Amino acid sequence: MAKQEIKRVTLFDSNAQLFVFEDVPAIDSKHYMQVLASGSKYKIYKDLGTKFIKSNFYTNGITSTGNKYDEYVDDSVYLLQKLPGGQPQKINA
Repeated sequence: MAKQEIKRVTLFDSNAQLFVFEDVPAIDSKHYMQVLASGSKYKIYKDLGTKFIKSNFYTNGITSTGNKYDEYVDDSVYLLQKLPGGQPQKINA
């Protein structure tokens, strides 16, 4: 099945918590967006992003800063879409 045919995916975790993801080409044509809230006048989406941060450890013999390890950090963006047909707008959190 092609991505264009799948408009919505619903997942449940081990605690039966519901996670809904929708295809929203106005936000991102390659990834699904998590639906946080949906009403008759609006929808709130979460774009699940992850950022790679390379190790940045530094020491001058007296003090040290940074991490000795690489890490992945969540970098999510929240968007509000007014219905019907409004353009998604980024929410500053």
